[in-house]
Amino acid sequence: MGVAVELAAEDRTVVDRDYETTTHRIEALVPHFFQRVWNDRQVQVTDLIWSPDVIFHSPLSDEPVHGRDELRRHFDVIQGAFSELHFSVDDVIAGGDTVVLHITQVGVHTGDYFGIPATGRRVRMSEVFIFRTSPGGPVGAQIDEIWLSMNALNLMQQLGLFPKGNPPRPLLRGIIAVQRTGRKLRRRAA
Repeated sequence: MGVAVELAAEDRTVVDRDYETTTHRIEALVPHFFQRVWNDRQVQVTDLIWSPDVIFHSPLSDEPVHGRDELRRHFDVIQGAFSELHFSVDDVIAGGDTVVLHITQVGVHTGDYFGIPATGRRVRMSEVFIFRTSPGGPVGAQIDEIWLSMNALNLMQQLGLFPKGNPPRPLLRGIIAVQRTGRKLRRRAA
């Protein structure tokens, strides 16, 4: 469990505002706190917006990340892997209990990134985050689940780990065959 966090003045103006609907509230809170966590590196504000049992799904991991503390460790890996890291929110779409952020992430790969040693290369990624929220928590809304969609091949190309351009067809066929075999083995094991 995280420690109690006092609202900073820049947070209070967003949190204390009167919103017409819960959807309008989450449409304002999610991108605000997303940028506070990532750009301002104020990881403690996750106590205000992330459910203690938040679940994070990433295309870079076979299993989701469970819980606020585990997601903070994931955050630390990303922050440690990229210097000059900055996220711009390009689009916000909200409906019901869901908020979608289309973001642009830029940074320099200067540390270990899930086993990939630093390359010193600058990266620019277009990503989509989908947040499922619920009423509650210290700010009147909390994030219960997050899905990340990104072009991992493009990132690997920018890091110099894969040639630019479309992969050769034989390589694609090989990747697809390995994925199918993995799915079959997982089904047999279940």
